[in-house]
Amino acid sequence: MHTITYYLKKKQIPLFAFLYFFFMSNITTAQDNYAIEVNNNREYVQIQNYGEFMTDGNAYTVECLFKLNNVPNFNARQVIFGAGNYFNPNFVRCAKPIVMVSNDIFNGTYFGFIPTERQNRNFGRLPILEIPYELEADTWYHVAFVYNGDREFYFYVNGRRVGHATKTHHTMSCNTSNNDMHVGGLNINGRNTENLDGAVDEFRIWQKAKTEAEIQAQMYTHLTGRETALDLYYDFDDANNTSNVTDKTGNGNNGITNNINAQNWAVSSSFSSFTGTVNNDYYLAENWYNFQAAPSNLGIEASTSISNNISLQNISISQNGSLTVTENSTLTVDSYLHTQGLLTFEEGSSLVQLDEGIVNQYPIVMKRTGNTNEFRYSYWSLPAIKSVDFLYETPPTSAPWTTNPILTEKLLTPEDIFNFGNSEGQRDPYWLFLLTGTQGGFGNDADNIFWSQINPTTEIEKGFGFTLKGPLGSNLSQAKATIEGVPTNGDVTVPLVYVDNNSYLIGNPYPSAISADEFIERNIATITGTIYFWEQWSGNSHVYDEYIGGYATYTRLGGVTTKNEAQSFNNPTFRAPTTPNSSISAGQGFIIETRENTSGTIIFDNDMRIEGSNTQFYRQTTASTDENDRKKCWINLSNEEGDFDQILIGTLPEATAADDYGLDGKLLDFKTVYAYTLIDDAKYTINALPSLDSVIPLGVATDINSQHTFELDNEEGLANHEILLKDNITGITHNLREASYTFSLEVGDVADRFELIIQENETRSADSEETPLITLPAVQLRLQNNGIEIVSERSIETIQVSDLSGHIVYSDRKSDFIKKKLEQGFYIVVLTDSDGNYVRKKVFVP
Repeated sequence: MHTITYYLKKKQIPLFAFLYFFFMSNITTAQDNYAIEVNNNREYVQIQNYGEFMTDGNAYTVECLFKLNNVPNFNARQVIFGAGNYFNPNFVRCAKPIVMVSNDIFNGTYFGFIPTERQNRNFGRLPILEIPYELEADTWYHVAFVYNGDREFYFYVNGRRVGHATKTHHTMSCNTSNNDMHVGGLNINGRNTENLDGAVDEFRIWQKAKTEAEIQAQMYTHLTGRETALDLYYDFDDANNTSNVTDKTGNGNNGITNNINAQNWAVSSSFSSFTGTVNNDYYLAENWYNFQAAPSNLGIEASTSISNNISLQNISISQNGSLTVTENSTLTVDSYLHTQGLLTFEEGSSLVQLDEGIVNQYPIVMKRTGNTNEFRYSYWSLPAIKSVDFLYETPPTSAPWTTNPILTEKLLTPEDIFNFGNSEGQRDPYWLFLLTGTQGGFGNDADNIFWSQINPTTEIEKGFGFTLKGPLGSNLSQAKATIEGVPTNGDVTVPLVYVDNNSYLIGNPYPSAISADEFIERNIATITGTIYFWEQWSGNSHVYDEYIGGYATYTRLGGVTTKNEAQSFNNPTFRAPTTPNSSISAGQGFIIETRENTSGTIIFDNDMRIEGSNTQFYRQTTASTDENDRKKCWINLSNEEGDFDQILIGTLPEATAADDYGLDGKLLDFKTVYAYTLIDDAKYTINALPSLDSVIPLGVATDINSQHTFELDNEEGLANHEILLKDNITGITHNLREASYTFSLEVGDVADRFELIIQENETRSADSEETPLITLPAVQLRLQNNGIEIVSERSIETIQVSDLSGHIVYSDRKSDFIKKKLEQGFYIVVLTDSDGNYVRKKVFVP
């Protein structure tokens, strides 16, 4: 091994040692977080004669973080913390709580809360207040028990109220003698029982009833011990002291450890807190309390930003904290999002939430950019609502104790997002429209009567879309929209009532991209399964007939664009590429069509949500189609005037020759020039077929007498195929792989002008039980008037031609020409040479 040395004052020091000394002498190490681990061997922390203030008339809060090593067995209990002598019916106790987890046939796993007070044989015992909750092992939870000092108890898990109760028993005083509290078990007559099998961290007792917001703000924060009304605080970070647990408040309420040694203290992953001790660098360990590369629960106490994807169980941002998710990054949160500070999502970034049952309570800021030109539309949707209020009922005096708040939502309006007016940089409210399937009374022509004009104060329902043009003066600095609101999570439904028209302008309701394929499959019983995205890339006119744009179209087969290099609104950054892919970005509005005479409901759900990069699915699509089964080609049609159209033709195993919902895409707008295929006399821009063995008629239409050009834009799975275009007027069959095809086209619509022929041209070895055959190299077949010419470097020994059913229609020996004029159709040509080399080609004879 060679050691590089650094010379310092003529003394040789190994370079790695010097660098280690240099860096270690100039950094502050991040503080580790410890928790105390206990199990069913009666390991616990005893708080002796504590809680004189916890009487009937005084408010308090007890909270901590805990995890389970194992979920409780059936009818078994594990106590997280508990008051003294609960089962002594003649003992006068304080209003101290017992908090446990259990499991039974009625609730499954649940939290049990016991607000203890004086009980004797006349009064009996208070019941366990059971709050069903799905608990998992090795997952950290925050639990809080709050008494308001006036007969009411509140129970919180992970910062959200889950239950409450009203005390109906008598008033009592508090006798602290032999009235201990235990952490990790329950004190019954001085002994610990029903122990926790897990770990506890950040145990705190406050002499006040903390509000839900206060609990959320500090649940993933390491305290100083000097906080107002904090009476007892165990952070369990003094791992060297095994005889007691120090009360960090300085109040002297130290805990006595029982059956606990150094092995019970373990580095904790309960939470990580960004404190910004050094600077605002999220990725610098010294800025953290308990720095972890992948924390499960995260607290943000200062300003910082992330520049990649992170996944969390829960996140809490304090009032002094802020988190910015930079461009194209994704924040994924499994459960709760408590953002009393500022949470900002820059252009193209995403918020993904996994638990569809979580109702968000606090706002985020999301930035999105639409069309920058004042003459051009964007189709918008809103990924948030303005606010949500939780209205809790009066705490009950009997079961059920579970909290079911009444939610009051207030929706956002365009005025909340955009600056409207007549000055440069403002938006003209005239261009605000909805499309909801019924006549909106705008205009007299058939194209416009179903659009409804709205005003800037109209509330936009979740899942609906609306139109708006760019800022006046095409002011680029004013094109970005700042959407501030409570992010949408969980199921969103959009009612569809078929009356006069089956087109709806809806939109992605989430602050993340969604899978277009998942959306189509989830709603295929109601919609045709084709998605239309408006693209307007040029033109400076408000006259409808002068718009230069169209609808980019998507089905599960793929997408077609409306213009090369057009500015796009259909991806996380609302920019190119313009061809729709399998995602629908946040803030994106789009048009769908219901099935004929069909009413129902459009459903959005969390299973559709994907990462903001739109390159990796968070949840896999339920589509079973193998990419290897897909063969696709995109054909462009353009003219000398710059008009453009694109069609997509391909195969899927589930496709048929008829109209397949979700696979075939009907032509929505009839532009100056367009190409199409026909299915039951209807025009389609996307056509999915079971195979490519048959001729595919192509129709063309134009409003301009001009030279037009077909060209192959792209293909997938067709590397060994020729893509031929036959012009039925000129009789020319042209290979689009070799060059584009230009032709004259007069004003009109011709359904049978062209035929598309996709012909296999693959060479491979034949199966043999003996020595594998060597493929004949460089064999070409050329169609002639009186047959097919064979061009080969080797002499052909045998020729065999059969149709697709296997019937042999021609055979010959020692020839380089198929001397037969074959009828139109597909054929299999098999050629061998004298050495047994072999080639098999599939050809189409027009």
